[in-house]
Amino acid sequence: MARVSGTNIIKSPCCGALMSTPAYASINFSAWEYWTDGHADGSLAPSGEGLRRCLCGQCFLLSTADHVGKIWKLKPPAPRGWERRKDNWWNRLLGRETAVQIYERYDIRSAAEIHAEQSSIPPRPEHVHNSELAALINAGLADLQVEEVVRRLYWRYLNAPIRETYRTFRESNKDVNAAGESSTFPDFHPTPEQTENMLRLIELIKASGAPDWLELAELYRELGDMDAARHALSCITGEKETLHDMTEKLIVLNARCPVRFSY
Repeated sequence: MARVSGTNIIKSPCCGALMSTPAYASINFSAWEYWTDGHADGSLAPSGEGLRRCLCGQCFLLSTADHVGKIWKLKPPAPRGWERRKDNWWNRLLGRETAVQIYERYDIRSAAEIHAEQSSIPPRPEHVHNSELAALINAGLADLQVEEVVRRLYWRYLNAPIRETYRTFRESNKDVNAAGESSTFPDFHPTPEQTENMLRLIELIKASGAPDWLELAELYRELGDMDAARHALSCITGEKETLHDMTEKLIVLNARCPVRFSY
């Protein structure tokens, strides 16, 4: 479960509007299901790849917004008369907090000051829903970074029907190994819309400064271009991840559908 330590104040890159986002002290990235296309079902930290809608209506990425400041998480208001509390044996016997402890653990400001600060916090940017992605693409996106994220989310969104087919298939074929060690998987043939979106996403990923070769391998695999998928995997250096091994097996099996796996 995520733990919030306060509120970040950001300035959007499009119009400079001030907005607020949660300041996380820790984030739990666990999910019910993980898929080879990057989808995580039931995630405890659904970030939407950082895609947000500004107050002006434009879409931007949280990673490109300027960080203006931070408002720390509110402490409970200090009890009345805390300034007069003394650190003597009687208060210690009763387990009462000292003035120093209250200063550390409570908000000692007046109610008016606390309310004024909370009233000054700007609104949060809205998440972009899956149902809005097609319209964004059709309208055209001038920012290539934003377009890449939008098309990545749309890729996963368009894969939603095969996920249900996959779950049903696995339920009726429980003897089949779901770790990619069987050649038996549901049929998957991308629609023209899916194909067009994936090809454009490949272009955008390749044009970026540091291509995600594992993601490229998955895209090529789903398109049925196993040679290009193998080449993408060959560009990866360092220790293999679980998803890397999974993708290799699926390429050998000539399997095209997105696959559920476990870390």
